[in-house]
Amino acid sequence: MRRKAVVAAALLTLAGPVAAVDDDTCVRIAKAVSDVELAMVGMGELGSARQELVSLRDATPSMRDELDAMVRVAEKAENSKPGEPSHPINTGEYDKADAEYQKKYREECGEL
Repeated sequence: MRRKAVVAAALLTLAGPVAAVDDDTCVRIAKAVSDVELAMVGMGELGSARQELVSLRDATPSMRDELDAMVRVAEKAENSKPGEPSHPINTGEYDKADAEYQKKYREECGEL
C-alpha cells in the first residue's frame, strides 16, 4: 500500500504544475489581453478593453505584475496611433510585456 502512495505522488509530480488560477478567470484574462491587443492596432475600443484588464489584474494577485505591465502598454498606446514610432508595438515595449505575460499565464493557467 505504501508503495502505491509513493508511486502516485511521483506521478503527480511528473504531471506538472496544477493551474493556480481557476479556468473561468484564465479565459477572461486571455480574452481581455486579446481585446487590448486588437484595440492597440485600431480594432476595438482601447479604453474599455484596458479597463477589463485592470479589473482582472486587481482580482488576480498572482498575475498582477504581468497584467499591470500590459495595462501600462495599453495606456501608452492610447496616446499614439499604430505605425507611429512611439507606439508600444514599435518600441518593443509590447513584446517585452507580452513575453512576461505569456510566461506567467502558462504558469498560472497552463497552455493557451
